[in-house]
Amino acid sequence: MKKRILSILLMCCMVLTLLPTTVFAEGGAKAIQPGTDGIHGYNTEIGYSYIYYGTWRDSPIKWRVLDTKANTGAADALFLLTDECLYPLPGDLYACYIRFNPANKLNRHLWKDSTLQDWFKNTFYSGENSAFTSAECALIPATTQAGSVYLYKAPSDPSYFPPMQFQICALEAEYVFAPSIQDIMNADYGFTDPASRIAGPINSLGPGTRYWLRSFEISEQLPFMVGEDASLMGDWGDNPSAVRPAMNLTTTGNNILFISAAVGGKPAGGLTEIDEYTGNEWKLTLKDSSRSGFAVTTTDLSAYTRGGTVKIGYTGAKTGANEYISAMILDAAGNPAYYGRSSAALTDENGTAELTIPALAEGTYTLKVFNEQYNGDKMTDLASAFADVTLTVEEGVDEQFTLAPGGRYYFDLSAMNIPGTVNGDLPDSTLHYVPFTYTGTVYAYSLSSNSSGVASSSQAASTAASSSAQYGYARDHSLFIADYAVTHSVSWLDLNAASLIFGKDYDSGNISYALRVPSVGSHHKPGSDADEHGNPENNEWDAILNKARQDWQDNTTGYIKNWKDMYSTGQDTAASPSTGTSQRMKRGYPSVRCLSHSNAGTALPYDGFRPVLEVLHADTLGSGALKTVALDLNGGSIGDATGTVNIVVRNGESFTAPSGVGLTRPNGNTDSYFWWLGSDGESYVPGAMIPAGVTSLTAQWTALTYSVTLHANGGTISSGNVTSYNYGEGATLPTADEMTREGYTFAGWYDNEALTGNPITEISTDETGNRTYWAKWTINQYTITFDTDGGSEVAPITQDYGTDITAPADPTREGYTFTGWDTAIPATMPAENMTITAQWRPEIYTITYDLNRGTAEGNPDTYTVETETLTLKNPTRPGYTFTGWSGTGLTGENNLTVTIEKGSTGNRTYTAHWRYNGSGHSYSYYTIKATAGSGGSISPSGSVSVREGRDQAFTITPDKGYAVANVKIDGRSIGAVKSYTFENVRRNHTIEVSFARANEFIDVPAGSYFYEAVMWAVENGVTTGVSANRFDPNGVCTRAQAVTFLWRAAGSPAPRSRTMPFADVPAGSYYYDAVLWGVENGLTKGTSDTRFSPDDTCTRAQIVAFLWRSEKSPAAGSRNPFADVKSTAYYADAVLWAVKENITKGTTSTTFSPDADCTRAQIVTFLWRCKK
Repeated sequence: MKKRILSILLMCCMVLTLLPTTVFAEGGAKAIQPGTDGIHGYNTEIGYSYIYYGTWRDSPIKWRVLDTKANTGAADALFLLTDECLYPLPGDLYACYIRFNPANKLNRHLWKDSTLQDWFKNTFYSGENSAFTSAECALIPATTQAGSVYLYKAPSDPSYFPPMQFQICALEAEYVFAPSIQDIMNADYGFTDPASRIAGPINSLGPGTRYWLRSFEISEQLPFMVGEDASLMGDWGDNPSAVRPAMNLTTTGNNILFISAAVGGKPAGGLTEIDEYTGNEWKLTLKDSSRSGFAVTTTDLSAYTRGGTVKIGYTGAKTGANEYISAMILDAAGNPAYYGRSSAALTDENGTAELTIPALAEGTYTLKVFNEQYNGDKMTDLASAFADVTLTVEEGVDEQFTLAPGGRYYFDLSAMNIPGTVNGDLPDSTLHYVPFTYTGTVYAYSLSSNSSGVASSSQAASTAASSSAQYGYARDHSLFIADYAVTHSVSWLDLNAASLIFGKDYDSGNISYALRVPSVGSHHKPGSDADEHGNPENNEWDAILNKARQDWQDNTTGYIKNWKDMYSTGQDTAASPSTGTSQRMKRGYPSVRCLSHSNAGTALPYDGFRPVLEVLHADTLGSGALKTVALDLNGGSIGDATGTVNIVVRNGESFTAPSGVGLTRPNGNTDSYFWWLGSDGESYVPGAMIPAGVTSLTAQWTALTYSVTLHANGGTISSGNVTSYNYGEGATLPTADEMTREGYTFAGWYDNEALTGNPITEISTDETGNRTYWAKWTINQYTITFDTDGGSEVAPITQDYGTDITAPADPTREGYTFTGWDTAIPATMPAENMTITAQWRPEIYTITYDLNRGTAEGNPDTYTVETETLTLKNPTRPGYTFTGWSGTGLTGENNLTVTIEKGSTGNRTYTAHWRYNGSGHSYSYYTIKATAGSGGSISPSGSVSVREGRDQAFTITPDKGYAVANVKIDGRSIGAVKSYTFENVRRNHTIEVSFARANEFIDVPAGSYFYEAVMWAVENGVTTGVSANRFDPNGVCTRAQAVTFLWRAAGSPAPRSRTMPFADVPAGSYYYDAVLWGVENGLTKGTSDTRFSPDDTCTRAQIVAFLWRSEKSPAAGSRNPFADVKSTAYYADAVLWAVKENITKGTTSTTFSPDADCTRAQIVTFLWRCKK
């Protein structure tokens, strides 16, 4: 089958006139044109051509081509004028403009030695801030032009505007200069009306659109400029203006190699057909004399026409970020038809550059190759002279994939169980990195296992076209071939037993391959050296050699390398009758073309297994399926390979990170760490999946450290904390011995906050990524045991740590009062078992005697369960005979002896009984014992005798600054009352009163109008202040506080109903009963049927109304002194009543301020005045 083949033959000539023999169709103007042919001067129909040349203020300078002749009329240059005005000086606004000649008032009009001329010469053209590179300066000629007189006739009425004479200043070998008045009035230059002379605007705020002329008006000797409105303006020469430079540009000597469209004229990448261009803006490519040493070297290169590449050897090139090997193909007329640059900028002065070749028709072409500095759109480029290279295009194989043939790629064969002895010449004896060369697509046959031992099988397969053919078939397919025999001393039969002769499935980078040996031909085709071939000729070995045009002695640079001294086993059975069918064919050893054979079962040290990898399913993969990923070894190596090597993966799919085994560490690096840094900035360990977008991996030889975050979940890591780990080393997480949490037992680390799955004890050596773990804890149970010390039994409490403890009922013990536990029962279960012991106090029992006017000395009033046994002494009474005791534990009234045994309990009452020795009626008397603590008094006090059946009243009076704290009747508290009456006395009683000092508030000064009121309120339990020492007299009073004050002043009576009508008065609130009482007594109806608004501020009107209603709404007074209390107001009667009772006098003599907030001092004072 005939295929297309591309070859490039280098020609040593450096001639610009040699044209390709293949004819291109001529079309319209192209975006690249030779010389300056595409540039024209002003044309009335199509306007100007424009050239970008030089830079000013970091921007390319755009020039109008006024004429294709110099301003002097010379035909070897272009006459150029900037398209817009320029800022001549640094700065903004007026600071950036220049004066004509401010330093020389006498010669202010002269161009020579002027400030303006100096700027053009020493700033714009030369100097450190020059607008031009040295190469650009080389094409700007020095212009000499004699001065002349120019007669200007105004276009308006000449009688009013007479003609003016201008002197055009001479040019004396000047490179860049200001235009003259004649230049900007020249219609041939396109200046046909005033508007055409306007240049700008560059700054609307300054003189940015007026520019100086190299001309002055003779009579006044004023230098002139073109104004913002295109008018001609005379000036004294010291007003700042912009500039509009002019210059000539030399076009002779082939110094301008070609022009290109200013934007996008030079497409990036390989050779591309040059677009049609209808625009008028150009950039120049100049011949750079410093590149005269550039040359193209002679190299045997090959590539395929359809998307193939060629390698061009060169010497003497410039290097740098913008330096390339570029090339053009010219059409039959000598005009550029294709342009392209090398795939990468040059880093070596001498080397090889890759250039992509487009699909071309069969024929011979001339490549114009040059070393180019490409500086981007609108920037001048530099190039060497062209070197001609002949490009011959012949028919060749259509490549199945866009991957360029000839590249070296590494494959991991370590898991393929390849028999034999590993080749010691391999760069990696572990077979993790075996180098292969990509042969591209070849047309050749391969054999199936049916061919083994069949002499004619190779011949049959070489002409078969069907994959179902018995012995194999010929086809286009794409191969990688190993650069070395991978193993040796292995027989054909052993390889076949391992499925490595006819194909073993192999996957790499998500691409499926067949790993096998190549077909090599079944017998020898006569010839020697370069003419030697295997037969059939379309075997894979020869197809690869032919495609590479590999010299028969080339052992290092062709597609099949390192063949010397090592045969490569092939698929084919020997076809020669003399050899027999036990012989198998092999290639290489003395010559890459050599063909030999050996017995299938013999393992020889010079017979090797050199595999090929056939890309399977090429028809479904797509041409762009094979993607190169660069491996930067970063100081490491694979054998002699350093720097960057490549692997192949499937485009658009993730792939597995290569192994670190087989790589040699950088010199001096003795660590064991290894990982990859991807082009996406992420880290990957060997075996990790790498996203499809990653294009390169850089070997890292240091520790890959990941963070570890441990959430102790309320516990503490006492030791063994882990904050990071290294890949390859892992880490051990803290153990239970290293974890503490009060009340809990450590139950392990988990990798999720929900604490599900299995606990984790360590990070393994092959784990990657930042890790976060959460501690799991099991709550402990503890027991509290109660020792009641003779009391009733209390069950122990066992429950979880920290849970609320419900205290058990107090134990009981006859004759004792339980005083508590020796250790308080905790509110929540502590983190320990504990035993607590009951504490007891013997209960004091009273012995009450009713002696009925008798007396008895020495009988005790109290006793305890521990009191020794005692016998009461009998009483005596004059005129009476004691007849016995009655009372506790006694039967009847005639018990003359009363004994209280030790261990007895309970209060006891004994009554003496008498027999009157005379005649008349007798009454029983009882004793009420009245006592008062410090801070007040009770009246009557002491032991008060009360006749049976009568009442006895007591009055309680606190001292100044004190209040009643509590009153107990027979030991039972009845609250802080100020009086009490015993009714129908039938037994002895006690009344005990205690007092407490009233609060002393630091914000209630003595003498203030509310001092006595506050003291009264405290003494009567109306308020206790806002703190222990503050009353806050000026604080506002809420409705809840106001009704509570009134309720307490009334004695805190219990409400009759418990049904609350208001939704905003919660049960249990301090004002709940007060509001109920207020509703029952008509003090309030709320702010609505369902709301009381307890937190609303209480006004003066509301509190007076509450107070009035609490007093049952008594009659109001008749006098209303307040203008702000209307007679119809709901509070009118309440206010008049309060005035009459001297409860309030208003805020002034004529105002009550009903809507003002009522303060705490005011409400207490109102209450005090009302109640006193």
